[in-house]
Amino acid sequence: MGADEEYAPSGFTILVPDPSIARPSGATWDFTGATSGSPLWFLPQSQDSGKPFLGFGSEELVPAEWTGSLSITLDSVTGPGQFSVWQNGTFGEPSVRMSTADGITGTDQILLSAGGHAHYNVGFTAPGLYEVTFTAAGIHAVDGPVSDTGTFVFAVQAVPEPSEYALVAGIAGAAFAAWRRRKTA
Repeated sequence: MGADEEYAPSGFTILVPDPSIARPSGATWDFTGATSGSPLWFLPQSQDSGKPFLGFGSEELVPAEWTGSLSITLDSVTGPGQFSVWQNGTFGEPSVRMSTADGITGTDQILLSAGGHAHYNVGFTAPGLYEVTFTAAGIHAVDGPVSDTGTFVFAVQAVPEPSEYALVAGIAGAAFAAWRRRKTA
């Protein structure tokens, strides 16, 4: 996958690599679903060479062909933790667009102008696989209301615990010993 490419929701998994950060203190961060100081994995709204740089966009749409805003609405999330989408304000305060911590409602949406593009932080409270389903909708000047739904898969990684390294090393050692016994037999 290269820079500035667009992809359909199916057929790939978006990697959310470690390290996580400690959730900031203060009630303004409760929307994440993580308690203060707990791990929070996220993809940032500004480019970071170690993480995917996601955007929500409609650049290929001609603004004159659309009436009003386009919406991207959160339909469902399955996974081991909470999911949220927000932008950082001028002074770092979050402007929340979507959050599963309070349930999924009609307010969990992003509004875009046809021909527009924006970046958001995308957060997760636990490592594992998440399936996130969105519906994009708008009113086309000729076709009327149109919409499409897609599910994106996110793989949130955590740094393995030292005991997991020992387990992997033990399995690798046993496999090597078995291979060596077969080779010399």
